[in-house]
Amino acid sequence: MKNQYPLLLLLLISSLAYAQSDSLRDYRWQIGFASNPTNLDFGGTDFNFHENPVALTYQYRDLNFQLTNASICDVNGELLFYSNGIQICNQFGDTITNGNG
Repeated sequence: MKNQYPLLLLLLISSLAYAQSDSLRDYRWQIGFASNPTNLDFGGTDFNFHENPVALTYQYRDLNFQLTNASICDVNGELLFYSNGIQICNQFGDTITNGNG
């Protein structure tokens, strides 16, 4: 039984190393509130981790991120879609087909 623990530890470490990919799928984060044309304090913010330092860009959008947020990028780090847990939008801010809860 004692001989099995080092083998199990080795298997766990190797699976963790394989699971950690450098595919840039988390290089863009979307946060913020729905935009208000009369008050530019409201709106979204795009975090772009391609830049050094991180680039923060104002985004006009009709989607609130209050407590939940998910952003998915392709293997090159370009934004594919994002969600607030209720609505799913593509990289242009348009709701995708069947993406409205």
